Amino acid sequence: MLLLTHAPEYGKNGILVMGDVAVTPVPDANQLAQIAICTAQTAKAVAGIGEIRIIGEANAVSIFNAAGQAVAVNSKDAQFFVASGIYVVVVDGKTTKVLVK
Repeated sequence: MLLLTHAPEYGKNGILVMGDVAVTPVPDANQLAQIAICTAQTAKAVAGIGEIRIIGEANAVSIFNAAGQAVAVNSKDAQFFVASGIYVVVVDGKTTKVLVK
């Protein structure tokens, strides 16, 4: 689950990524570590109002708009200000579609 806040002091620039442990109500240390790893791997790019933010460290970020035009190619930036629309975001080879409002 992603929680976007307007408070940059929480999480990484206001983005918190949370894992749900309801399936394993009382996880042991190994299970908790696996939940944390899976949660961290789940979210790499998140869209907000007029922006796309990259969560965590990224070596290469490429962003393409719905027409296939490159907005960013192999960037190391973590925040991109873009117009509203649908974008394809590729973070270190992992592709995600996002909707920017």
